[in-house]
Amino acid sequence: MGTSIITCNGQTIVPYIEAKIEKNFFSNNRVWICYRRNYFSILILYALNPHISNNGRLYLTCGNKPAEQIQLIAILLSAAVDRATGKNIEL
Repeated sequence: MGTSIITCNGQTIVPYIEAKIEKNFFSNNRVWICYRRNYFSILILYALNPHISNNGRLYLTCGNKPAEQIQLIAILLSAAVDRATGKNIEL
């Protein structure tokens, strides 16, 4: 697949993503667990380094393919109800 590089005006941009799960989660044997009726919150933030002004255009280059303009940035969250079936649920 090759290396993916994000650029803006010829400068390489490094994305940073941080996520926190708060309230009612606990870890057991390196597996995070939350019972269905417990409430929890998720905080996710992203930043681009260096900072880009609102009119800056981002481009993604993957391997030898031509650069493509990034239209949007999105983060997808999902969860599995149990390990047996791995049934995914939307959050």
